[in-house]
Amino acid sequence: MSKMDDIELAIRLNSASSEAEFHEDLKKPMIGDRLKERQQAIRNRHPESALDSQVGGDHYMEMPIQPVTFCERNGLSACESAVVKYVCRHRRKNGRQDLEKAIHYLQILIEENYPE
Repeated sequence: MSKMDDIELAIRLNSASSEAEFHEDLKKPMIGDRLKERQQAIRNRHPESALDSQVGGDHYMEMPIQPVTFCERNGLSACESAVVKYVCRHRRKNGRQDLEKAIHYLQILIEENYPE
C-alpha cells in the first residue's frame, strides 16, 4: 500500500462514524462533491487546523491531499517539496511558470545529489 493510499484511508476513517460505515465508504470513489463533503466532515472534527484556511487563494484547499501534508508525511526536503507544490498547482494558478519552477528545483536536486 502506498503513502497516498494510507492518506486516503486516514481521510475516510476520520470521516466515518462507525467501522461498518468506513468499510462501506471504501467501496465508493472519493471525487467531486463527495470528496468536498468528506473534507468538510474532517474540518468539522478538527476546525483548529491551519490546513483549513489558505492565504492568497484556494488552489491548495481544493486538492484531496494538500501538498504540504503529502510532503511532511513523506519526509521530503525543501527542494523536493517545491517540486510537488508547483506540479500540483500549475493547472489552478500559474500554468507554465509553475512547471518551469518545478523543473528548476529538479535541476537543483540533480546537481546536489548526482554530480557528474
